[in-house]
Amino acid sequence: MTRFAVRHVTAYQYERAMSTSQMIGHLVPRATAGQRVESCDISTEPPAAHRRTHVDVFGNLVSYMSFDDPHDRLEVIADSVVEVDDPLTPSSDICTGEAITHLDQHPAD
Repeated sequence: MTRFAVRHVTAYQYERAMSTSQMIGHLVPRATAGQRVESCDISTEPPAAHRRTHVDVFGNLVSYMSFDDPHDRLEVIADSVVEVDDPLTPSSDICTGEAITHLDQHPAD
């Protein structure tokens, strides 16, 4: 068995302040026969005014969050720890940390 710490970060930068906003995220890893989710913490900046979760028809945990105060930036961070029975060995066609760093250096249009 192998344990992985996974961090997902999404940041939105708005041209002008949003008075309110809402978002739906699929940020929690799914538990399967070969994968156990030890923990998952979702945080936001600014903090969400309201938050609720439910399970969708596919078995995914869905997080709904709303933000009531003006903000010109929203950051969502999901930190998870998962344990995998038999992790696959990455092949050369899977993005590595180096490839991801390279992509981060070229912002989307």
